[in-house]
Amino acid sequence: MAKFNAEPDKIRKSSMDIKGNARREWKMLEKIVTKESMKEDFKTEIAYTYLGTLLGRTYNELLEA
Repeated sequence: MAKFNAEPDKIRKSSMDIKGNARREWKMLEKIVTKESMKEDFKTEIAYTYLGTLLGRTYNELLEA
């Protein structure tokens, strides 16, 4: 993930729709982070999929980072 540390603005911009509401992908990532912090199970692949959508990156690019 270090490769993507330079992209916080891109994440912020892509996490909101044109009305300023959080996009579905962002909301789902929030749920995953909450699960992780509560030591609950979650599917890493799904988290990468949502993150990839927000970053405009493929699943494989995220795995390689």
